[in-house]
Amino acid sequence: MTRHPTPPGRRNNESGAPATPQLPPAAIEATALEKDYGDAPALHPLTLRIEHGQTVALLGHNGSGKTTFIRMSAGLLDPTDGSVTIDGHAPSSIAARTLTSYLADTPVFYDDL
Repeated sequence: MTRHPTPPGRRNNESGAPATPQLPPAAIEATALEKDYGDAPALHPLTLRIEHGQTVALLGHNGSGKTTFIRMSAGLLDPTDGSVTIDGHAPSSIAARTLTSYLADTPVFYDDL
């Protein structure tokens, strides 16, 4: 017997309940993401979903966690708790690294190179 995918909005299980739609992975998704440096919190729990094509601005006072969030999203810093994904992949994965780039606000090269 050949099995065909269930069209959207149709029922596809034994109970007759409507099929649960699966959202595509977000461009960036953070779930209860937080970072502490010892006793000093750098980022309080942050949950957000940024869709592909969406434009977002990170605003906040100095020390509010903007750069910390960017560094965790780029895979340069591990969170204390929570998670962040890039198109459904861990930021440190090869799949995520092929989709992202990071330009630091200060030079990272040695002066004598």
